[in-house]
Amino acid sequence: MVSKAVRETHAKLKENINRLVGNRMTPASEAKTEVLLELVEHFAIDNPTINFHWHLSGYDLGGKVFWVPICEDQVV
Repeated sequence: MVSKAVRETHAKLKENINRLVGNRMTPASEAKTEVLLELVEHFAIDNPTINFHWHLSGYDLGGKVFWVPICEDQVV
């Protein structure tokens, strides 16, 4: 089971992606994203001197490039 922080970050991510590109992420992609967030969380715990940043970029519905921060680890 994933942590509350992972669930909250995943919900924000889905909201941002849906706002920018519509509902184009498949349930499988959403599940994989949650797994990646959980891995980042464990990596950050095990490596407290490494600051982890994860960003998503692509093209929105209007064809413009978007950039969304997903995870910015505040450990360091």
